[in-house]
Formats: sequence, structure tokens, C-alpha cells
Amino acid sequence: MGVTQGFRQQATTVGYAITATAAADVVNQIQKGQASSTIILGASGYLGVGVQDLDAQTAAQLGLTANSGALVTQVVSGAAADQAGIQQGSVITRIGATQITSTASLGSALQVHKPGTQVQVSWTDQSGGSHSATVTLGSHIA
Repeated sequence: MGVTQGFRQQATTVGYAITATAAADVVNQIQKGQASSTIILGASGYLGVGVQDLDAQTAAQLGLTANSGALVTQVVSGAAADQAGIQQGSVITRIGATQITSTASLGSALQVHKPGTQVQVSWTDQSGGSHSATVTLGSHIA
């Protein structure tokens, strides 16, 4: 892989590796149908939002009361989030009992739920109002 810098190209030698034992352990888990926090089997639940991390600086710029969470940048029409009333500019703060502090924590919280599962979602809107709704997660086919 190369990195373009002006008209010159610089080669990089970044590589990633895991041991054969670790790889075999993952394969065995998958073959046995054993999901874990790092191995997801089958489809995971789909909320239907595009998000970005919310930090204190972004919250201040947008006039939001929440200082962390998953800032909703897009809502898919007809998806679970849209049906619940989550709008662009909302901040997702909780999925079930899991506090959402970033896009990563939102992804992790949703990955443990399958399509068709009902979960409680909490969020704040741009005016600072707190909301909560039970949604049925969908499935997303890219």
C-alpha cells in the first residue's frame, strides 16, 4: 500500500498478525456456533442510524446538553430509529441497560441483539429533551 504525498509516493510496511493458535481458536468457536463479544454469528440488530462520536467540544458547538454518546447524523426512513422518533441531531445515550458513550459502545450494544429483538433506546434531542422508546430492531442488507 502506498501513501500519496504531493506527486511522490511512499511505501508503507504496516502489517498485522495473529498466532495460528489464536486463529484456530476463533475457527473452532465459529464452527461450534459459540458467539462472544468479539465473534458475531449471523445478523445483528439494525437501528437505522448513521452516527459519530459526541465529545464536549462538538456538543458545545451544537448547543447540546449531552456531552457524550452517539450523535445521530442520519436516520434511515422507516427503520426502527425513525419509527421511534429519533431525529438527526439526537444523541443516543442508552441501549437497554448499556450506557452509550461513543459509536463503538453503540455498535457493541446492538451487536448482541438479533433482528426482531425489542430493545429500549434512550436519547436526547437538540432541545435537551430526554426520550425513551422500545423499538424492534430490523436487519440491514447492504
